[in-house]
Amino acid sequence: MSSSTPKPWYRQLWPWLLMLPPVLSVVGGGVTYYLAVTRPETLVSQDCVQDGVTMRCGETDSDRAP
Repeated sequence: MSSSTPKPWYRQLWPWLLMLPPVLSVVGGGVTYYLAVTRPETLVSQDCVQDGVTMRCGETDSDRAP
């Protein structure tokens, strides 16, 4: 009888399939962090004015109806 030696763990498919989702999550988190730091978006433009509860954007006082 011949006894075959088992393949090392890195030569088998199942460990790599099990490691793939965590590795992809770390890479995706890094890409998301990079995009968040390098491309900050402002939610309100600079020409907006808060008037009580409402926001007026891009208009002056003369644009408002009497």
